Amino acid sequence: MANIVFYISGHGFGHSTRMKAVIDNLYEYYENINVFIRSNAPDWLFTDNKKVCFDNVKIDAGTFQYDFIHLDKEKSFIEYDKLMKLRNQLIREELLFVKDRKIDIVVGDIPPAAFYISQKANLPSVGISNFSWDWIFSPYLNEYPSYDYIIDDMKKGYGYCGLLLKLPFAGDFSAFKNVADIPLIVRRPKISPDTIRNRLNLTDEQRPIILCSFGGFKVKNFDMIKTFCQYDDFFFICFGTDFQRGKNYIRLPFRNEFDHPSLVKFADAVLSKLGYSTVAECVSTGTPLIYLPREDFAEFSMLEQGVKKLIPSYRISYGDFFSGCWGTHLISFTAKFFRKKKEIKCYHNGAHAACENIMKFC
Repeated sequence: MANIVFYISGHGFGHSTRMKAVIDNLYEYYENINVFIRSNAPDWLFTDNKKVCFDNVKIDAGTFQYDFIHLDKEKSFIEYDKLMKLRNQLIREELLFVKDRKIDIVVGDIPPAAFYISQKANLPSVGISNFSWDWIFSPYLNEYPSYDYIIDDMKKGYGYCGLLLKLPFAGDFSAFKNVADIPLIVRRPKISPDTIRNRLNLTDEQRPIILCSFGGFKVKNFDMIKTFCQYDDFFFICFGTDFQRGKNYIRLPFRNEFDHPSLVKFADAVLSKLGYSTVAECVSTGTPLIYLPREDFAEFSMLEQGVKKLIPSYRISYGDFFSGCWGTHLISFTAKFFRKKKEIKCYHNGAHAACENIMKFC
């Protein structure tokens, strides 16, 4: 019996959804395994698999964000510093956990603390990501140089990682000693477009359907529903706290009956920030992507290079997005690609590749 613990960042949904793809793949192709998840992400992202044991553990801070696009650099440092001060207590608790559950390997996406734990427990470890937090945080030192010790702490933790599996659209991984490339990790759609169309009562809908998705973060100080209502030539799907339906939109609860990859495949285009999982799902389904720039997040440039190369994509400015001036952008972009999706020649079997590497240690 192989016992595997995943330490997963709760920053947005992207880390969780790609690790969910890995975990599902483990259970599909391997017998006699137990998977334990330690994360501060919402438990419902994982608990449809009844075999998984989930515990809410504050394992990572990520960047501190007010909403899907705006972050606070100094508070990001402060939140990580709080975790550093609690690290010894966390390690003591996790050492008891890995001993009690007879853990064979630690997998991290991508909290430095995961590898401090594996080092103290003398366990093999695998990291999986397209970026590391030291790479994301390092530019913030230009404004807050006194927090350089945090970058050192992140790099030290990553130095304990036995093997880093580097995903496409990757940043700098110089903090890791052993790095191997793997293809895209992406969840597979579970529900057909026709089924979604029927369940949402959209069988007669002829307008382009735009999925507005922002990685689990809310959009603050902006009335998205009001903006939708300005553009009757389009039908919008977005996410919120509850279900709501209007003449040209549906708002689904964050936790709903449709998996996100299926909604991406169903949509004629996605309007989003650039995050790994959204990009991976658009690439794997050939879905056109309209995106906002992400200032102060180094991952953005790598993801933008990827989408420009692989799928129809269009960058909308902050000013036009938040002022609701979407019309010209939507019309010109969707006119080119409306219901003309093409299969993208890109390997996206990274979940299986990750599993093969993990199981080598078990």
